[in-house]
Amino acid sequence: MYDRFITLIVVLFVFFLPVFPQQDYESMSDFDAMFDDELEQMQQMAIDIVSTETDRADEIAREILSQAKKSQVKYKALGYYILGEAEYYREHYDLALKYYKKAEPYFEMVSDSVRMAANYSNLGLMYLYKANYKKSLLYYEKSYGLEKLMNDTVGMATSLQNMGLIVGH
Repeated sequence: MYDRFITLIVVLFVFFLPVFPQQDYESMSDFDAMFDDELEQMQQMAIDIVSTETDRADEIAREILSQAKKSQVKYKALGYYILGEAEYYREHYDLALKYYKKAEPYFEMVSDSVRMAANYSNLGLMYLYKANYKKSLLYYEKSYGLEKLMNDTVGMATSLQNMGLIVGH
């Protein structure tokens, strides 16, 4: 009797499955886009306030990291970058270095040259503060290389100036 019941349920499931509405993949992509928009707005707000409201920017960055899906590598990068910025403005340079380093592989995965160049520059600065001139120069050179590819003359000049500071030590 039990076997017949299970068989009946399986048969009903197989025959009536097409009657149930299928997942609308277009609306799912709309949902994902809406979710991306929310994360984008959060990261922009955090970047805008990080120098004046470090605690609030820190909270937003942590929220971005908790909400970002594994596939949203860009937001993982931005979350760690913002945490690094918050720690920089708090003058906690070791923590800033830690978060900038965590952001680095994520930026490299998404090939966000603008933010990657900024992150490299920040890493160069953190290593300069630690008097690790070799690593500092390495990151300023990486930043310069990306800025040159983007034809960012202001960024290139800044990187060259920063490299000059290291050579002066």
